[in-house]
Amino acid sequence: MATAPVLITYASGTPAPGLNGSADASFRDAGDKLVNSAAGIAQVLASVGPWLLLMVVAVLLLRLLIHGTSGAPAPRDQRG
Repeated sequence: MATAPVLITYASGTPAPGLNGSADASFRDAGDKLVNSAAGIAQVLASVGPWLLLMVVAVLLLRLLIHGTSGAPAPRDQRG
């Protein structure tokens, strides 16, 4: 079964019943959670970024090969 990483997390100071909140949450704990969340986002972007850049370069190269650098040819005058 595939799982997705949790990118943004937050711990509240007063837990709501049934939501599994943390009663000992503090600004330090919230800051630690934010740092961990930012590190998770950076890790995902670092793993996707090179492939995304490679795909964009490949698309641009294929477009250049297929369409060339010149514009569309000018239409001919059919009036004789």
